[in-house]
This record gives sequence, structure tokens and C-alpha cells, in this order.
Amino acid sequence: MTDFPNNYAYLGTADAGDLSSDYNRLKYIIQQQLDEMSTATVVKIIRAPYDANGNNITPGSAAAIGYVDVQPMVGQIDGYGQITKHGTVYRLSYHRYQGGNGAFITDPVIGDIGKMVVSDRDTSVVRKTSDLSPPGSGRRYDKADGTFFGQTQAGAPKQFWSFTATGARFQDLNGNTIITTNQGVLINGVLITLAGDVVAKNGVSLENHVHSGIQRGSSDTDPPVT
Repeated sequence: MTDFPNNYAYLGTADAGDLSSDYNRLKYIIQQQLDEMSTATVVKIIRAPYDANGNNITPGSAAAIGYVDVQPMVGQIDGYGQITKHGTVYRLSYHRYQGGNGAFITDPVIGDIGKMVVSDRDTSVVRKTSDLSPPGSGRRYDKADGTFFGQTQAGAPKQFWSFTATGARFQDLNGNTIITTNQGVLINGVLITLAGDVVAKNGVSLENHVHSGIQRGSSDTDPPVT
């Protein structure tokens, strides 16, 4: 048995008030049990999405929603004020904006920081079968039944869809843009009007333009006049 020095003291979360009455002692015990429940917390992606067989999902691919591994970022603290980091929570589900067969695919990547929300029952069977089922076990409010919901802390995106007071804008990593306006849709500067006409960046209309140097015959016309 380990010998502790005479002045060694155990420090915990209880204080003198918690031990001052039967009511306070009972309240403390109940609080300790509640503290074991996981509800929601901030986590970091440790492993990017993978499928049910453990194979990595190619980023941006039209694959089924898979799983991620995360690490809770708010550490645990003991009575001495010492912090213990959380370990990895494996095989979490994650949220994707999808309805029926349509989806915006922007799956999480390693290093993403977002919110994990935890179910109140064991969801393992439902996640495996996508069907009504009893809980997989008696566990409750366990991190293993969490779902990752997007980023909550991140820098400025480099490719995005945005919706503004004047319309919508799409931009990708290559600099391609789609912008909607009250005149139509601009695709890399080319306007497709609400009436269906196409207007080039130099202002030439597909449906309403003229050519210079016209002379009847078999020759081709000159380019459109700006």
C-alpha cells in the first residue's frame, strides 16, 4: 500500500457547504450523477469522414453520410485544478444538409472545430439499420451517441455559397463565380438575362448585335460590333 505524507489531503469537488447537511449531501450526490451526462460540447475532427467499412470517403464525393472521430476540446479538471485532456470519441455520425436525394456536400475535414450534440439513448442500432429499433444498450447521454454539427469556429471560407440582400453568390477555389442580380445571372462575368439573352463581358448581346463590313456574298461576316 502506498504511504502518503501526514500532510497529504484528498481534494475533490465538494466543499464545506456540500457536507453541512443531509440535504446538501444528497444534492451533491445528485449533481455528481448529472455531471456524468454528456449533452453538447465543442469538439475537433481527428479523422475525416469514413464509411461503414472504415474506408476513407473522398472529399466532395456523392457518398452516403459516414462517420468521423473527434476529440472534445474542453478538458476535465480535478480537485487540484489539474486538467486532463479527453481522448478520442470514435465513429460519430455527422450532419449534412440533405433532403431526399438532394444535398449540399461539404463534409468535415481534419481540424474542423464544431458542436457535438449527444442523444439521450444508445443510437447504435438505428445508425446501423436506419430503421426503428430499441436502444442498443442501457447507456444514456453517452458521447458515443453524439453527432457532429458543422463548424462553429473557423476563418473566412475560400469557396462558398452566400445569400445577400441583393441575391446569391457562388465562388470556388479556382475563382469561378456565379452571381444572381435583378437583371439575371452572371457566370464569370457573362450575363444570362431574365429573358434568356446572353450578354458577353464586352457588352455584346447574343440575340441583339450587329456586324460591320457586311456585303452580300458567300464570305463570313466580321466579328460583332461592341
